[in-house]
Amino acid sequence: MPRHRQWLAVWIMIAVLVLAYGIGGYGLIEPDEGRNAEVAREMAVTNNFILPHLNGLPYLDKPVVFFAAAAVMIEIFGPSEFAVRLAPLLFGLATAILVGWFAYGLWGRGAAFVAVIATLTAPLAIALSRTVIMDTALSFFVVLALIAFFRAIEARQAGRFEEVSAGAWLGWSLVAWAAMALGVLTKGPVALAVPLMVAAPFAVWRRASLAVWHPLGLIVLAGVVSPWVWAVSREIPDFLRYVVVTETWQRMTTDELRRTEPFWFFLPVLLAGVFPWSIVALSGLRSKGGGGEPDRRAARVYLLLWLLVPLVFFSLSRGKQEQYMLPLVPALALMMASRWPGRAIGYRVAAACWGLLGLVMLAVAVSGVPGLDTARVSADVAVSTALGIGVVAMAGAIAAWLFAPTRRYLAVIGLSMPLVAFPLICAPLIESVAGDRSATGLAEALRPALGPDTELLWVEAYSPGMSFYLERTIPVASSDGGEFRSNYILRNAEQFLDDEGLLRPLAAAEKAVSDCDGRKIFLLSTRSRDLGDAIEAAGVPFLDGNRRWMAFGPGCARVSESSAGDEMEVE
Repeated sequence: MPRHRQWLAVWIMIAVLVLAYGIGGYGLIEPDEGRNAEVAREMAVTNNFILPHLNGLPYLDKPVVFFAAAAVMIEIFGPSEFAVRLAPLLFGLATAILVGWFAYGLWGRGAAFVAVIATLTAPLAIALSRTVIMDTALSFFVVLALIAFFRAIEARQAGRFEEVSAGAWLGWSLVAWAAMALGVLTKGPVALAVPLMVAAPFAVWRRASLAVWHPLGLIVLAGVVSPWVWAVSREIPDFLRYVVVTETWQRMTTDELRRTEPFWFFLPVLLAGVFPWSIVALSGLRSKGGGGEPDRRAARVYLLLWLLVPLVFFSLSRGKQEQYMLPLVPALALMMASRWPGRAIGYRVAAACWGLLGLVMLAVAVSGVPGLDTARVSADVAVSTALGIGVVAMAGAIAAWLFAPTRRYLAVIGLSMPLVAFPLICAPLIESVAGDRSATGLAEALRPALGPDTELLWVEAYSPGMSFYLERTIPVASSDGGEFRSNYILRNAEQFLDDEGLLRPLAAAEKAVSDCDGRKIFLLSTRSRDLGDAIEAAGVPFLDGNRRWMAFGPGCARVSESSAGDEMEVE
């Protein structure tokens, strides 16, 4: 292997190791990580890999595949942060391998290595691959479908001019449809819409529409999705209506789910989320890198469609979240890799941006991080993080600038150096943030107070991470179930409300407080200070708490009828 490829291969191994560094070393960040981890834990405990549950209630906001993957990791490694974060990390690594394989077939091994590095080290990919969220799984299936459709279309088009068997393109088409089906079972119909919006117009241009719309593809889709839909619909009759109307149509066309952002929201997200590769890729759009052969021109057209069509589609949608851009990361990575030995200007522009960012972070560190909320993050952690980012950004900028004209592979390593270092440098900061937003500390504090008869009850609050760490469902007293942050539970709260169930009316909590039997621990949000005072006034003592939650009980102090004055008796 030539020396430059050896360097890139070693750098990929380093990037993978660092990306996995410390994924089990900090608590689950509420609410998303705690919720997704708890759904997976309940799936592993019950062995119900069909219908997801959150705190024992049906959770239909997202389908089953990601939760099942995380549940398998829990079965293997036990309920831990490492287990649930390993699932998205593996999907992220699989996506990078897939992108590298695709680049290898188009432009050779060097481009493949560069594509893998760009995919692994995009900031958006790093963040989501280390987070308990299903978007890395969705992105993997969308990318697989897009790559398979391209291979099917090109094989079908080649068959018009030379001897190519139908199986050469039909197999790839069926792979694409199977991938979309699994994507639908990961996060819904968006996994169907994105690949088809990209592949269908490209197939028309290449006169190979049958490679996309072959009837067997629809049969594969139905064969994968229908059994799960049927199984869930047997237990939840209105399931299909909820998925199609609420979770898909209303999310895309209305403000009801409160995810609205301006039309241009995704453009800076994409540019920053794939920095610095977005700069290198866009600067090389006018170059002729990658060759001028018809099939390579077709690849460049396909990558542009892959980038622009979903960007416009999601920008027109009413609901917007940053992670929607994750399936577009490989498009920019591939565009950059196809021209990576080309012009140096893009590398130097990206290097200059790194240098500017490095100077800014060094200035922030020297000034002591002005405006820092020290209640959440200590000044020492913030300063050391800013200083570390500043140093590696400057080092990467200098390396990329110097080697861009002559040794492009070292420029690639230089541009990715700060991103590879981020999980190491930011580890104390992430641990500090997680300490503020995780239930792990309070859960550990509660363990000594949990006896065989002790009951826990959330009152107008809920932390799914608490259930994950204590490995038990915890009843919630609520007026409408909004504490679960589940659209399905919120819309069906009336049918779940039960005085002895896992979603209870507030009157049940009031009765439990007034009974004061000494066996209950009441969990509240710190924003409910008045409610906490009322519970203490009823004789339930304060137990422990943090910035977000408070715990009262399990003892009970009452005024004894036989004692005089204000003497207290503890039951």
